[in-house]
Order: sequence, then C-alpha cells, then structure tokens
Amino acid sequence: MKDKDPYENFCVHPFVKMFVSTQGQMRACCYAQRPLSKDISIVDNEIQNVWNGETFQQIRKSFNDRKVPEDVCRICIENERQGIPSQRQYENARSKELTDFYYHNPTTVVPSPPIFSLRMSNECNLQCVMCRPQLSNQIAKNMSLYNKKDKDNSYTHEWNVEQYLTSESNYSDDFSHFIIDNIDHTKEICAVGGEPFVMKGFQSLIEEIVDLGKSSHIALTVTTNGTVIKESWIEKYLTKFKKVFLGISLDATGDILEYVRYPSNWPVLEKKIINLKSISKKHSNITVNLEPTIQMLNLKGLPLFIEFVKKNSIKINPTFLDTPTPLHFANTDLQYRNEIVSQIQDDVNSLIDDDLLDDAGWLNWINSEPQRKLSPRDITYFKHMIQYFDATRTTKFFSVYPELEYLL
Repeated sequence: MKDKDPYENFCVHPFVKMFVSTQGQMRACCYAQRPLSKDISIVDNEIQNVWNGETFQQIRKSFNDRKVPEDVCRICIENERQGIPSQRQYENARSKELTDFYYHNPTTVVPSPPIFSLRMSNECNLQCVMCRPQLSNQIAKNMSLYNKKDKDNSYTHEWNVEQYLTSESNYSDDFSHFIIDNIDHTKEICAVGGEPFVMKGFQSLIEEIVDLGKSSHIALTVTTNGTVIKESWIEKYLTKFKKVFLGISLDATGDILEYVRYPSNWPVLEKKIINLKSISKKHSNITVNLEPTIQMLNLKGLPLFIEFVKKNSIKINPTFLDTPTPLHFANTDLQYRNEIVSQIQDDVNSLIDDDLLDDAGWLNWINSEPQRKLSPRDITYFKHMIQYFDATRTTKFFSVYPELEYLL
C-alpha cells in the first residue's frame, strides 16, 4: 500500500529556494512553468523585491491553501499521476525541517532564501539533442549560423536565438553579490547550466566563498555534464564545503551518449567519472551520482548504461524528458520498450538491492505507457530536427537510429 503523502498539495520550494533562469527570471523551481508576469525578472527589479513580489506571494498562497497551481506545476502533477516521485515530493523530503515549519506556519512573505539554485549563464560546451539555446550558447551559435542557410526550419526558428548568443548573462554579478551578502544565512547552493564548470561566474563565486572562509556550513549541489571537470580544482575548493553532491547528466554510453550529448567523447568522459568516484571515496563530504534523462534517443542505450552503473557502483537518479515533444520516450512502439526493459529488469532490481537506485517506478512507466501518436505538426518539427542535426554533425541521425524511421 502506498504511503500517504504527509505534505499533500504543498511544496516548500518557493518558500525556501530561489531559482533563477539563465535569462534572469525567477521561477517556482527548475521544473515550473514561467509565470506570465513582469515582476519575476531580477534584471529589471531588485532581487529581494522579486523574491517577495506579487507573483511569488500568490504561488505561496496557493500552497498555503493546499492547491497546487496547475499552470505552474504541470510536470510534478503529471509525474505524480504516473506514480513517479515528483520534484515537489523530493524537495519536501530533502528539506523536511523547513517543510514542517512552512506547512504549519502559512505565510507569503519570507526571509532571504537559505537555498539558491543557480543558472548563472547559458555558457556550455555541448549541444545536447534535448537542450535549447536558452541553456546552451553553443546551440544558439550553431542555430544562428544554420538559420542563415535554412529560413523555413520550424525547429531552429522556434527561438529568437540571437538573444542567447552571449555566454554570460546580464545578472550573474548582481546575483553573486546577493548570495555573498546573505552567505551567513545560506545553507545550500545548487548550480545547474549551461555547464557550471565552464561558467566564469560560478567558479569565481565558489572561490570567493572559500576564500572568505564561509564554505564549511554550506552544502553544494552541482549538475554537470562531467566533460570539463578539473579534479585539481575540486580538490582545492569543493573539499572545503560541508557537503558536495555532483550529479552527472549521463544518459547512455558509447555512440548513443556521443550523439545525444554531442560532442562528448565517451572514453574521456568515462575516465573522468571513474576519477570522480575515486575522489568521492577519498573525501567523505563528496558524493557522485549519475542523473539520466530518459527519452526516446537513449532508450536503446539503457542496457549498456545500466551495465556501466552496476560495474562502477554509482547511484542513479532517473528523470524524464518532457520537451521537445517528439523526443518523449512514449512516441516509440510499446513492444520496442518492453524488449529493452526485459533486458535490464534484473540488473535494475539488483541496483535497488545495492542502494544504487531508489525504486523501479520509472521503469514501470517505460514499460506500460501507451504509444503516443505524433501530430502532423510534431512530425514536421521532428523532420526539421533531424535535418538540422544531419547538417551540423558528422554522424547522420538514421545511421544511429535506423529503427525510428517509421515515426516519419
């Protein structure tokens, strides 16, 4: 019998954790939809005024009234409907003391957040198939060049890529100053990308915190693609924090990984991950996990990925891709997915037994979700994606995924 949610229809995130996108817009969390309001920009407003502005007070009021705002929290609602642990549940559990406090003491105006979630710029070194220009300046640059040749591609023209060409945002310095001003109150910093380890703003912030002697009470979480991590930098700075969690965005191995997270080099990345695992064994404050994003293009890579996980005893935290729609795993034939799941079911169960995976709910969803039918618009969009990838990469799409040609 499923345990009752102790914080049903409540999420602590907008009360205690400040998330700001690469464009300087504050959101309820990294999964939340962007509110259509002007008072969420920290470029145009004082950061504290955004944190306790009208939009965020309204979001908090919804949770105080035990009403999950559907227009903001669609992804968590969908995950919970599928029986998959949601970000809402995860945040409530990981900040239980704060969750208890705000659950029983409703308010809409809160102090400066003890937790910061940073996307300090869209600077990145990869062009992942499921990513977008807002989160990778490399994608923005590539699409900008491509759009000069192809004026009708619905995939590359979906965004105004010119505004994402800069590798540094307009607000990173202000955001860094705000964090430093509140550093004694800060309990945790979470860094996402872009790629944090190529962002000058992120590394300089971490170095300043350490140099100020203010790191020992702070937990640090970094989501990284793992390709450019310098072990010497980690040893010098990250070992000074109370706790460090490195979540490596790894969805597959070999040629599947190199296509999905282009232009990764799997042999080089494999060595880096193994080295990071060794560092985590040497320093008890550092934990290394793998965080695969399940989607159509890495499904067939799951058997070798699970094999790598099992061999190296690295914990994994799977999530699911929501957009772009054509890459959702459920667009594939159910029998195709059933065959993949049958190959990894036993190994997944052993990962759970070895405490390397929390549960198999994600696997059950892959195995049972009915096949979705792409709309004519989605098919055109998918074709344009493939045209763009084939024009900008040395490896052609159908040489890696010949089994997916039926989708078109």
